[in-house]
Amino acid sequence: MALTKVTSDVLADEFFTRKSSVSITSDTTVAVDFKEASVVPITSTHAVTLNFTNHRPGMVKNIIITDSGGTS
Repeated sequence: MALTKVTSDVLADEFFTRKSSVSITSDTTVAVDFKEASVVPITSTHAVTLNFTNHRPGMVKNIIITDSGGTS
């Protein structure tokens, strides 16, 4: 039988998890693993370079970057 509806039973954990917040205190690179979580919160006072890994066409992630120092 063909699968006609997408339910939470057939989706991987990466669609339902939120990564622990990352706090950045100096210029750095942050690895964003698309298999790890659906939401990636980052708090930064400096420049941040994002390095995306394990991504495939059609994958969507929410990256929430909050400026905590007022200079970023």
